[in-house]
Amino acid sequence: MMRRFTDEQNVKIAKKEYSQLEVNDDLIIENSIKIGKVSQVNNKANGEQSFIVTSGKHAVVADAPLSEREKVKEVTILYRGSTEINQIKRRTARCAERLARK
Repeated sequence: MMRRFTDEQNVKIAKKEYSQLEVNDDLIIENSIKIGKVSQVNNKANGEQSFIVTSGKHAVVADAPLSEREKVKEVTILYRGSTEINQIKRRTARCAERLARK
């Protein structure tokens, strides 16, 4: 069953699209209401960004096994809109650095 949020809560969720969201981050509003886990971050060449948030304890990436994807009951998609290209380059460089350290 899909959860219902107040208009105010929906605005708080929508404002999260401007946070520094990364895969595996919890998306939480009002200090205790967990919306889900960031499962995918999409950065398009035109600057558009979207964040796929899935319900559950763990992020579920697009290429996860079918058994994991079937456990997802709710998906929230946040669209940030255009982001200045230099911000995207800096974010991509930070991600690459983190991956190189692993």
